Amino acid sequence: MRPHSPIPWSYGFRLDAAISAKERKQLGEWIKRFTELTQDRLGVFVACDGTDPERRRASWDAGGEVIELAQLRAQMPTDEDRERRLERALADAASDRWPEAVMLLSTWPEDTRARAIETAEAALALWPDARRTSVQAWAKRPELQRLTRTAFGAVAGMLDAAHATVLATQDVAGLRAHHDALARLTCLEVSGSSGLDRMLLECTGLTGLRQLALQQPTYSEGNGTLDLAALLAAPHLERLEALSLYGYTLTDADIRALVECRQPLTRVRLQCAALQPEAGAMLGQLAARKRLQSLDLKYNDLGPKGAEALFKGGDWSSLRALDFSANEIGDRGVAALTSAAPSQLRWLNLSSNDTSEQLTAASAEALASCEALGELRTLILNGHPVGVGVAALVESPALRSLRALDVAFPSASLRDILAACSGVNGPPLEELQLGNTESDKPADWSRAAFLQRVRCLSLDSLDGKLYAGALTCPHLEALESLTLGGCYSNNSAGFKALTTSAPPPNLHYLGLEGWKLSAKQATALARSPIGQQLWGVGLMSSYTSVEAWRCLYDAGLPTAGTAAFERYPASEFDAMSTFREV
Repeated sequence: MRPHSPIPWSYGFRLDAAISAKERKQLGEWIKRFTELTQDRLGVFVACDGTDPERRRASWDAGGEVIELAQLRAQMPTDEDRERRLERALADAASDRWPEAVMLLSTWPEDTRARAIETAEAALALWPDARRTSVQAWAKRPELQRLTRTAFGAVAGMLDAAHATVLATQDVAGLRAHHDALARLTCLEVSGSSGLDRMLLECTGLTGLRQLALQQPTYSEGNGTLDLAALLAAPHLERLEALSLYGYTLTDADIRALVECRQPLTRVRLQCAALQPEAGAMLGQLAARKRLQSLDLKYNDLGPKGAEALFKGGDWSSLRALDFSANEIGDRGVAALTSAAPSQLRWLNLSSNDTSEQLTAASAEALASCEALGELRTLILNGHPVGVGVAALVESPALRSLRALDVAFPSASLRDILAACSGVNGPPLEELQLGNTESDKPADWSRAAFLQRVRCLSLDSLDGKLYAGALTCPHLEALESLTLGGCYSNNSAGFKALTTSAPPPNLHYLGLEGWKLSAKQATALARSPIGQQLWGVGLMSSYTSVEAWRCLYDAGLPTAGTAAFERYPASEFDAMSTFREV
């Protein structure tokens, strides 16, 4: 049996009827201790040797996760590995390992569970509360339920949950009725209706709030307005450290109230706020008055002038995460950003799909030469024609901490990008998105030394003529997951390279979304050197015929939808909550 990616323990599980009744009963009782048994095809379908192949395909086609009974057995905890797995799952507060920790604690032997809970409590003290989401299976297990912090849905459901400090809800009536009993809440996310600011002014019992997120229902009601000055003047909201507003058109008076507020804000999110360039200077004043750690201005209209005004003023030395995507700030905006010297910045998103004020090679070179960005770990420039400026980024001595880089759609060929590389040691990249490049001319992959530590590489939409060069690149020793995506030209050359090239030594997953494999091609791929080595191949179910799927199945090559590929592991700034954790 080929290895498999970790099981998503938080999903619902379906056990195929071909599994013996005795084992179904035993597994069902074990699974129900941490999640639910379901008939939903989007969950985990557990198959066995006797499972009808058509049932496997139907689950995969519906977007579910298909795993083998042997794989489930192999990933169930044992007495020997249980403590080690729990320690590993809880070691990183920025990871997405909470579901595994839930599974482990839920199924822990009763005689040592108290000690395990004590260990978990100590580790979870370092986690953001928003990561510790509620667990339905723990509803009648108070000793475990007290480890959770986040609740969803109706307010009445959490009134007796003294452990809950985070609430995401659309229950406006419940908040009005029960706010006096919710002083323990530190984070509140409310959505689903207009007038949320007026509702919050009435909820004077929410005195413990540190984080507040309001979301206007833009799809049904369009952008909304609010009285931000009144909201920030409310005594019960004076302790806010994080504020998120989505879909509210903010006026100059609103921005001024934000700048002058007494709250100790460190994280601010103003998305879809219809901000104009003139707002940049006022937001710069906000950075001068507050020690901002995270700023999210996605989906606004600040442009180059707004970016220049923003970064001209303010103190950016504490900023760790900046989302400036969909603002069309241009090269001038990037120059202003690098001049501001945000020396603690870890995460930066400047992506855009607009054709105005796009970033060019000048921006890539400015970022690559910025010594102040030495702590940057993630950089997203998706959609910008930075051209051969990609070479400056992947070989930058200044970006010494960079681990993840997205430069898809660079409006340059791989041939030109690689020709611009000098072979010097740049940042130790682990994830690289370099898809949708131009041209079908061969590239010199011997110059791609920057790929030496890359584990996850996307070359989406690569021309078929270039497959052979990419697959035989001499610098792919660390590569585990490769995305080639749809081959939209020179398919025969691409398929020949797939089935005849010696694969990178540690390649486990291959993404071919967009390929329409025939049954004959599917058989040839599964029997090829790369097919024999892979743990899974990513295909679109809508593009994969029953016959092709069956050939892959008969040959023992697992198929998976895109969701099964962990090409881009959670960064330290990704979270289930509105606010990126820093």
